[in-house]
Amino acid sequence: MKVPVMAKPMRAVILASGDGSNAEAIVLWARANPGRVEVRAILTDNPQAGVIQRAERLGIPCICICFPEKEMFPDGFMARKRAHENAVAQAVEDLGGEWLLLAGYMRILSGEFLSRFAHAPGGYYRVVNIHPSLLPEYPGKDALRRAFNDGAERSGITVHLVDEGVDSGPVVVQESFPRLPDDDFAAFAARGRQIEHRLFGQALAKLTDFQITKELYEHQHGDH
Repeated sequence: MKVPVMAKPMRAVILASGDGSNAEAIVLWARANPGRVEVRAILTDNPQAGVIQRAERLGIPCICICFPEKEMFPDGFMARKRAHENAVAQAVEDLGGEWLLLAGYMRILSGEFLSRFAHAPGGYYRVVNIHPSLLPEYPGKDALRRAFNDGAERSGITVHLVDEGVDSGPVVVQESFPRLPDDDFAAFAARGRQIEHRLFGQALAKLTDFQITKELYEHQHGDH
């Protein structure tokens, strides 16, 4: 039984912390495939992020939400994290966003935050992430660097739905690439980036073609 993920265009907000090349690729894919994804805005947690200039060039609204002043939160990190997530969730709601597309967003989202984007019929969250490894290999930070340092003969890129774990949600699409004998890390990472820029589009095509099923989620999470 297929779960109807998209009955209308995916109203999405992109979250990005860095240069924003994946965010730009998403925007360009959406424009080349009208009626599938509406990018409402880009949100960043980094006032110095290159994605801000990319958004301006693309004509996409960009909002920076950051809480750098630790003294504003005497209760510590978790209070600051909760305040930041509440501000992000409110901004997404104000923008009319229903899906979050994480394009190099360097934060681990809490279960409380994710619950605001629950998609009950499918049992998953309306949050999509791209990760530079062949998950479940090398979850977390610096995945490509760790694979390279380990002498891995290949790595890859994964686009997956987000759950409460770290890079543990069900895979939407995945593609591998080899490590060549004369690769340094820069060449190895560049090969991965080339895949990233088209793989997110493939994942969005799959999502908006109603190809994410309840069975996929249950199979990968052991629910029977």
